[in-house]
Amino acid sequence: MAEYKCRNCDHIWIGRKKTKPKECPKCKTRGWEGKKIKRTCQRCNKSFYTKNNVFAKYCKECREIAKEEWKKDYIKKYYARPKIKERKKKYMKKWEEKNREKRKKYWKNHYEKLEVKARKRKNMKHWRETHKEHEKEYRRTEGKINSKKYNQTQKGRLMNNLARQRRLSWEKNIIHKFTREEWQKKLEKTKGICPKCKIYVGTNKLELDHLYPVSKASEDYKKTGIKRIYTIKDIQPLCRNCNREKWDKIKVKKARKEVRR
Repeated sequence: MAEYKCRNCDHIWIGRKKTKPKECPKCKTRGWEGKKIKRTCQRCNKSFYTKNNVFAKYCKECREIAKEEWKKDYIKKYYARPKIKERKKKYMKKWEEKNREKRKKYWKNHYEKLEVKARKRKNMKHWRETHKEHEKEYRRTEGKINSKKYNQTQKGRLMNNLARQRRLSWEKNIIHKFTREEWQKKLEKTKGICPKCKIYVGTNKLELDHLYPVSKASEDYKKTGIKRIYTIKDIQPLCRNCNREKWDKIKVKKARKEVRR
């Protein structure tokens, strides 16, 4: 069994084979047992030692100065807005001259797919312009029936609930930073049981409740001008009765008193 010691983090690696690994499994450097390499700085001409980087050019002090200079040069070259457009035009002309055959092959393979999509869009616009009255009748009769059926499903209720919360966040000046999947996972953990009263209601009838009330968050926004952010940890699922009982109260955990014996 061969043992190798990393000269950077002093990690000992015991291998079954005789060959050394390329990198240390702990710090992922390429430095195994060996002497430090002596080099000269190209900026201040001072000597310095390196453990792993064989191609080091600068010492620690000069390296930070070189980074700042490199950043300034990079910003001047690539972040000048009027010059970027000119560079893009020149680059595109050169690329088109070099890759004319590639473009021809691409358009031959993909022209049919693009043509079919363009036809569908034109047909849909033409159909809507000619059948405006038919759309209105559909929304009054069959559209209402289909929308009611969709709203009664599990997915429809969940989507309506999230749309209601999105509208509320816009009206009350708050920010929701959680996805539909995160909220659905939180509902599945409850298994349809309300965490407050512990009565089975079903995941469809559990409502989204904010731990810090929205009415108070909107009042804080009027005073400070800062919007409150609600993550998945700042909300909880509750049944309808528990949500109405809570209303605009803030839950505060009382500290337990120590009992001396």
